[in-house]
Amino acid sequence: MRRMPIAGLMLLIAAAVAWPSDVRQIIAPMAEGITIDGALDDAIWQSAEMTEPFIYTGSHAEADIQTRVRVAFDRANLYIAVEADEPAMDAIRAPERERDHADIWQDDGVEIFLTPDLGGSRYYQLIHNVAGARYDALSGTDRLPQDWNPEPDWSVAVRRHADGWTSEIAIPFAGLGAEVPSKGDLWGLKIARSLWPRDPGGNGRFTSWSYCPGGYHDPAGWGHLYFSSTNLLGNGDFVAAATETGLPPGWRQALNWGQGGEDAGTVQQVELDGENVLLLHKREEASGSLLPR
Repeated sequence: MRRMPIAGLMLLIAAAVAWPSDVRQIIAPMAEGITIDGALDDAIWQSAEMTEPFIYTGSHAEADIQTRVRVAFDRANLYIAVEADEPAMDAIRAPERERDHADIWQDDGVEIFLTPDLGGSRYYQLIHNVAGARYDALSGTDRLPQDWNPEPDWSVAVRRHADGWTSEIAIPFAGLGAEVPSKGDLWGLKIARSLWPRDPGGNGRFTSWSYCPGGYHDPAGWGHLYFSSTNLLGNGDFVAAATETGLPPGWRQALNWGQGGEDAGTVQQVELDGENVLLLHKREEASGSLLPR
C-alpha cells in the first residue's frame, strides 16, 4: 500500500491554491456584551487579534500615522474597533454631515469594505468620519451604490483623545443579507483610513490595512476575515490524542470517492517526528481522488 502523511498531502494542495503571500488576514473571535460607545474597554478588545501596521495605498510602505483595528462577532453583528493615532487633532477635517453625504470620503475617517462572497462582484462600503457621520453603499449591482441602506442599520460611536481617536462599529449580518457566519467562514475585508488635509495632491492621505494597488475599490485589495478560526475541521491540527481505534477524534476510518461509495483505504493518526499527523492508507486497486470522511 502507498502511504502518505496528510501533512505532505496538504502541502501539495496548498501550493496549488495558496493566496498571494501579501494577502493579510485577521480572525474575528466570538464575543458577547459589546457596548458601542467608542471606549474600547470591553474585554474582547483586550485579547482580540490586532491588524498589522497600515500602509500607504498603492505601496507596502508603512504609514507615518498609524491605525490599529480589531474585529469580533456574535450571533447578530460584526464588530470593528478602531484606534487611530493623530498627532494634530486640531487639523482633523470631520464636519457634521447628513447621512450618505457625497463628500464624506474627503473627511478624516474610516472606510470599511465587506463581501461575504470573496471573488464575487458585490461588496458593501461603510464610511464614518471622526464626527460620527455615516455613509453606506452597495456596489456590484445595477442600482446606484448610494441607494442602498441596510436594515437593520449599522451604528458607530467615536471618541476623541489628546493624541488620536477611537471608534466602535456594529454591523448587523441581517443588514447585509448574510447568514450568521460559521466557524471558519471566510469574508473579504478592507479597512482604510483617510487623513485630510495631509499631503495635498499626493497619496499620503490614503492608508489601508490590506495592500490596495489601485485604490480602496481595487478588487485585488481584499484582506481575509475569518470567523472564529481559519480551520474548518474539528481537531484539524491533530492536537488531541487519537481514539482507541487509532483515529483522530471526530474522524472515521474509511476513505472513499463520495458519500456511500466503496472504501478506498483507511485513516490513522500516528506520530511523525514528534508531531501527530494523519496517515492515509490507499488500496493499490483504488483510483481517483481521496476524500477523508
